[in-house]
Amino acid sequence: MTRSPVKICASMLALFASMLISQTPLPQSAAIAKEQPLHLTLLDGRNGKPIPSALIRITQTQPPYDLIPANAVPVYSDASGHIVLPPQPSDTHGFAVSVSDFWPCGSVKINFSFDDVRHTGTVSGNTCKPKITQPPTPGTIVLYVRPYTAFERMQQWR
Repeated sequence: MTRSPVKICASMLALFASMLISQTPLPQSAAIAKEQPLHLTLLDGRNGKPIPSALIRITQTQPPYDLIPANAVPVYSDASGHIVLPPQPSDTHGFAVSVSDFWPCGSVKINFSFDDVRHTGTVSGNTCKPKITQPPTPGTIVLYVRPYTAFERMQQWR
């Protein structure tokens, strides 16, 4: 059984309208907090220097997984190892960050809560050189990573 494109569009429009109607508006202060962008800084865990031009992938940690706009296109850190995460939908609670060709200096699985980052900030652990660290700043995530070794890079190709 095939459906005509008009019926498909009509059913999608009805679904979208019902989703809009069912949503309750956020209080003004909560709406402003959800719209504030978050900042992510990549630092080399061995020396504390910023990592420029690193490919960063950001994904949600609960379904639906593809709502974060930064996941649609590659996101690269600027010369100071910094990116700005776009504002997120109000029902988005957590996300994970991975950096291509770099290994985290701490927990392998890097998951974050938008509310925690927004209110207190987050600094990842640094097992590469524990003396290099900084205090958390609200609205900011600091990730300590290091480049893959030659052996780790070969293991990826296997």
